[in-house]
Amino acid sequence: MTADGTPPPQTPPTNGPAPRRRRRLDGLAGLALVVLATVAVAALLERFTRPADGGAYGPYPLPPLLAEGWINTPDGSPTRESLRGKHVVVDSWATWCGPCVASLPRLAEFHQRWRDRGVAVIGLTSEPASSAEAIRDLADRVDGMTWPIGYGAGMLNDQLGVTMLPTYTLYGPDGMSLWRGGSVDALERELASRL
Repeated sequence: MTADGTPPPQTPPTNGPAPRRRRRLDGLAGLALVVLATVAVAALLERFTRPADGGAYGPYPLPPLLAEGWINTPDGSPTRESLRGKHVVVDSWATWCGPCVASLPRLAEFHQRWRDRGVAVIGLTSEPASSAEAIRDLADRVDGMTWPIGYGAGMLNDQLGVTMLPTYTLYGPDGMSLWRGGSVDALERELASRL
């Protein structure tokens, strides 16, 4: 009751959430829009900055193959010297990269076809030693994934200028880069044109 004995004025009910809750919902909607915009920009950048079928790259020398550790290397880790005279495919990939994992069976078929013709495949991932078991498990699940895989190779991938995964870089027998792309089929066409 007010001082004059009349009931206080009633505030009309609102149809929406309380202002505090509304601000929180607006903040979440804004965050969702920022995330969607970021994903869209990343997809467009990848689509328009990497040729679908790859292209000439270099010539740049194959840097020293420095990694935190290696799997699939019963004869020791690969070196530039041990690869001299061969065509070398460097596969920059990661276990968390869906397109990378999806392409591994195709890369294993490629490896089976070309390894006896002087072509070596080397896998490089920036994932640390704590991921070595997951990398090994994945390699064991993919039939034919027997090539050397270096983990903890982030600095090497940086030297190679890798910005997208998967990235396949083809080096000639002289250790100089020839081609780079993101498709095993395009890699195979490029290699076939050179041999």
